[in-house]
Amino acid sequence: MRVSLLHTDSTWLLLRRIRAESGTRGLFIGFLPKIIKAAPSCAIMVSTYELGKCFFQRLNLEQPLSQ
Repeated sequence: MRVSLLHTDSTWLLLRRIRAESGTRGLFIGFLPKIIKAAPSCAIMVSTYELGKCFFQRLNLEQPLSQ
């Protein structure tokens, strides 16, 4: 399904136009592939953050304070 390119003034107008041309289903085209792509990358990002946080917390606890 394609929407012809015309200048739109706002996101709301574009959404209304897509809905008028393709129905409500047209608003969700590509949703599943996007979720399938985004979910693993988000999981990797959160896991990396948590592992890095634990690593540096342990590193800080092991090093004595020096003055």
